[in-house]
Amino acid sequence: MVDSLTGQSPFRGRTTDETYLNITQSTSVNLSSPCWQPVSDYGKDWVSKLLVRDAKSRMTVADALSHPWLSVSDSDFELTRPFYMHN
Repeated sequence: MVDSLTGQSPFRGRTTDETYLNITQSTSVNLSSPCWQPVSDYGKDWVSKLLVRDAKSRMTVADALSHPWLSVSDSDFELTRPFYMHN
């Protein structure tokens, strides 16, 4: 899902080994990098709550499906450019 929102993997490394280390040892995703600029605050909140290492602290499936980001209508916001277009 994150790849679809930003066009980039939050864990991608220069090598397969580095990517694996990023996945297994990363404690957070940098939501302030330029690739996240077109993503709404609701979208960033949804992703950050799903990418929590501790399963007990992570958002549940029910919470994820009822998150405001999934229920926001097109009239609630204006997207200035498609999320897949990056400079």
